[in-house]
Amino acid sequence: MQDKSGQGAMSEAWRSEVTALITEFCWRADSGRHAELVALFAQDGRFIIPDLPLESGKEVVYHGHDQLRQRWGGKVTHATCHIVSLPRLERTSETTASGATNLISYRGALHGMRSAREPFIVGRFDDQYVHVDGRWLIAERRLVVQFAGEPLHQGMPVPHTPGA
Repeated sequence: MQDKSGQGAMSEAWRSEVTALITEFCWRADSGRHAELVALFAQDGRFIIPDLPLESGKEVVYHGHDQLRQRWGGKVTHATCHIVSLPRLERTSETTASGATNLISYRGALHGMRSAREPFIVGRFDDQYVHVDGRWLIAERRLVVQFAGEPLHQGMPVPHTPGA
């Protein structure tokens, strides 16, 4: 695979590091370690999600570690299970890259019986990565929702909206 950095084929080590970053994000989210997600982002990293209702076309942007902490720093209120594809990665320079990862996410109560009849979200993460101090971090993660389960369509609130 040729990349835009002019460096030739993407190294397997680079691909492994970014794939591990994607996996770590899902593992921390699904393990209830939401506060630890912030460390996977660059200091000025952004997490962008659709605002509700989805049909509005608006987005909510969490920019920088302070807003990301607001997003994920509270008490865990639900259980999740993220199932992701292998990423499609492209190196854009020696210190930057982009990627897309398909996603199926289930969401349910923390305790008791959890129904898995339909996913909460089917979509993808469109990501930008940056290499800082010897490691790859998420510079921007945009959630693109292609299909949504009933709770999302019913206007379930988005927690910790910036500026609210």
